[in-house]
Amino acid sequence: MILDRAIVRLLPAVPRPIVRSISSRYIAGSDLADATQTVLAMLDMEINRQALMIAYIDDFKAMMIISLLATPLLLLLKKSRGAAPPPVAD
Repeated sequence: MILDRAIVRLLPAVPRPIVRSISSRYIAGSDLADATQTVLAMLDMEINRQALMIAYIDDFKAMMIISLLATPLLLLLKKSRGAAPPPVAD
């Protein structure tokens, strides 16, 4: 809180090029239209990231259900009697 107030009071004393270079990553654009486009692009990236995560979760859930449904099929498999012993050569 105190640091914020100190920065606000000292900001007019800092040269504009320094302020621009530091604040450029926090400012979305030079005018409202540019800022709106930047914010919409960032929002689109976040929505796509979340949709990708939901798709992964759904895929793994489907694989789990398929695995659980296929597990009883193991009971239908026959046990093998094993391979016959090789013939003994005299």
